[in-house]
Amino acid sequence: MAYTCGAFAVIVSGCALAFMMAMSRRLVYVALVLSIGVSFAWGTIGIGISPKSFVPITGIIALMLTVGYMFVVWDRIPFASANLTTALTGVRENLGLIGDWGELEGGRECAVVHFLLLDVS
Repeated sequence: MAYTCGAFAVIVSGCALAFMMAMSRRLVYVALVLSIGVSFAWGTIGIGISPKSFVPITGIIALMLTVGYMFVVWDRIPFASANLTTALTGVRENLGLIGDWGELEGGRECAVVHFLLLDVS
């Protein structure tokens, strides 16, 4: 079971990294607009399903806060997008190091276990 979960995590993480690398310049804009859309859907679906409950009120409050946040940070998004693009470019250029580091780390752990458990000096 642990191997299945680990493999699934590696696949999802790799897909998320590939998606971020493909959309690095527009990812912050897309995330902000998606957040506004989800808040709007939360409020409207809440009104449709149970208009007298707390859900529509929280959806409308989340929508107002998200739109307010959008007005505050919209002019700062290009700087954040440039930082994200720079970081992802560094990751893209050094993708081979991820596998090498894991192999080196595993080798070091094996050596430590070997010396500790077998008392080899």
